[in-house]
Amino acid sequence: MLSVPLRECRKRGKKMAEIYLAGGCFWGLEEYFSRIPGIEKTTVGYANGQVETTNYQLIKETDHAETVQVVYDPDKITLRAILLYFPCD
Repeated sequence: MLSVPLRECRKRGKKMAEIYLAGGCFWGLEEYFSRIPGIEKTTVGYANGQVETTNYQLIKETDHAETVQVVYDPDKITLRAILLYFPCD
């Protein structure tokens, strides 16, 4: 889904990692995670649907999840720390 931004980070000599998170509205999750120190980039998209592509109007028909790609610097923040930020109410 978003390999170009990840490659750009690696080109600058940084060792990046990524995780995809889904949990309700992706715009809110993207903004929330973008404010955490150590998160280098966030991007929204769709994942795990019954067809290859979808859009906001078709999401209920295709069963995709609104998803946020989180690219982070593992030297600044751990995956465990990111998951502790994940809202689980």
